[in-house]
Amino acid sequence: MPATNSIDVIAVFASLIGIVFSVLLVYGLQQKWRWIVDPPEWMFMIYFPAVVKIVGGPNMFCALHISRPMALS
Repeated sequence: MPATNSIDVIAVFASLIGIVFSVLLVYGLQQKWRWIVDPPEWMFMIYFPAVVKIVGGPNMFCALHISRPMALS
């Protein structure tokens, strides 16, 4: 039974890391932190927008983040 407990601890720890990273990303997007809005290439393993920047180039990535006001009907 000790193996089951260690797997449960690892699963809880991995889930907590994911939750903390998600909250950090949401807060960083609101604050427009540069490493989130224009991510460095070394983050490609953990942050998908960095992959988009590598494949499409920085101009394509910046075009995806242009905010346009929504028209109210």
